[in-house]
Amino acid sequence: MAIARKPSIRRLLLVGLASAAVLAYMVCIAILMVRSGHGIETYRTFWLVEEDWTSFLVFIAITVVAIGVGLVYRWREARKWRELERRYGTPEGDRVQ
Repeated sequence: MAIARKPSIRRLLLVGLASAAVLAYMVCIAILMVRSGHGIETYRTFWLVEEDWTSFLVFIAITVVAIGVGLVYRWREARKWRELERRYGTPEGDRVQ
C-alpha cells in the first residue's frame, strides 16, 4: 500500500495557475467567437454536453458576480466582528492562541 503524501504548496500553486490560464484562454476564445458572430454555435464539452459561447460567457459573468457578493458579505461580517470585539472585548475562553 502506498503512503499518501500531502500535496506541496508549490504543486497546488502550479495547478491553480494552470487552471486560471486555461480559463482565461477559454474566455478569450468565447469573446472572439461572440465578436465574430458565432456566439450561438454549439460545441460539446468533455462530458458531451452541448453548450454555446454566449451561455459560457453568461455563466462566467454570473460566477464573478456571485464571488463578488460573497466577498462583500465576508468583508461586512469581518468589519462587524471587529467592531463588536472593539466595543465589548474578547472573553478569555474564546481567545485563539
